[in-house]
Amino acid sequence: MRGLFWVVCASYGLSVLAPVAPAAEPFRYRAGEHGKGKLTHLDGVPVLILQGSPAEMGEQTGVLAARQAKPLFDFPRDYFLGECATEFRRTNPTWPEQGAQFKLALGAAELTLWPLVQRKAARLEANFPAAYRAELKALADAAGKGVVSHDRLVASNGLFDLGHVPQAELMRGCSSLVIPPRLSATKGVLFGRNLDFFHFGYLHQYSLLMVYRSDDPKKHSFASAGFPGLVGCVTGMNDAGLTVASHEVQDPDTATPFDPKGVPFAMTHRRVLEECATVGDALKLLDGMERASVTSLVVADTEGGAVIEVTPETLAVRRFKDKPGVCTNHFCVMRNPNLKEKFDTFKRFDELTQSTPAKGVEVFGVGDVQKRLHAVRLFDDKKADLTIQTFVFEPAERKVHLRFGDGNGPATAGKLTTVDLAKLWGK
Repeated sequence: MRGLFWVVCASYGLSVLAPVAPAAEPFRYRAGEHGKGKLTHLDGVPVLILQGSPAEMGEQTGVLAARQAKPLFDFPRDYFLGECATEFRRTNPTWPEQGAQFKLALGAAELTLWPLVQRKAARLEANFPAAYRAELKALADAAGKGVVSHDRLVASNGLFDLGHVPQAELMRGCSSLVIPPRLSATKGVLFGRNLDFFHFGYLHQYSLLMVYRSDDPKKHSFASAGFPGLVGCVTGMNDAGLTVASHEVQDPDTATPFDPKGVPFAMTHRRVLEECATVGDALKLLDGMERASVTSLVVADTEGGAVIEVTPETLAVRRFKDKPGVCTNHFCVMRNPNLKEKFDTFKRFDELTQSTPAKGVEVFGVGDVQKRLHAVRLFDDKKADLTIQTFVFEPAERKVHLRFGDGNGPATAGKLTTVDLAKLWGK
């Protein structure tokens, strides 16, 4: 995954880790209620509605979702070992994938390297906002140690901020397209987003739309699309219409890709949704925070959008104004002059840009945005689709059109479900 992994792994000569086989029967969340929380399905989309104090919302998540999703909590470990395998496939091409070297290396990685990585990730807990620490503790307690321990859950929430992405990583990437009101068939901003990630045949099954109904008058209610146990946000919208999407950044040209004193990127994005109403608010809040790592945050309000390029040291802004906006997996303002094509980040960026000419008179509806997202979906080296979630947000209407992948094809290929978030927030 990131720099620490390879410093440690290089001394061990790890071999290939085969992807986990998908379950025979696709997983489906069971509906239920606990306290003020409720898990339901809207046209096939699992929706977890949370309300109360941080501890109450953590307990609701633990009881209603985490208890059902025990295999999900193996994903960080599987992903780490998969990253090691990718590196050592490159450095040891003659090793047989199922030979004795494989078994020895896999055992060494899990027994010695993985605990080191977990401990380093867990040190970020001191930087978590206090409310998120309370939510995580209650979540782990409610789920039970047989599902996930508190220490493991904490480490998982800091893991993806460690160091920086090496060359030999598993496939991942995201694409976002923001259409301004003047080019929108709805007369309001349209914000499309693909989440592409190497899923090992099971991650996509645990996708969940989590709706937070705030009891705090100083905080916005918001919706976050992700997985139970992740208290931060990588894709979401709040009740002011502010919408965010996080993007991995390939090889940023920065002296400090990781700050152990910073807040993990997904938690900074959740704070943006809880505390901000506009793009300007988001920029101000991020600028005043200590940030753990590098990310591109695509953000839009009811008027328009921008990309905020984030490092622990600095921020840069690329505003879309009245033109279509595009983001994939590289910085454009703080661009690395030596960056080479990886995971089609340039190809996807160019294709989305060319599909929505800034000077055109064509207007775009929800289906048009979905079509363009489908065209830039990401594949692995075996041509398997990696787009596990896709969205088209309408900030002004507080609506999202979404689909979670089912493992039989990209999320972009099917009918989108429309969710009126305002109704779920009780607004």
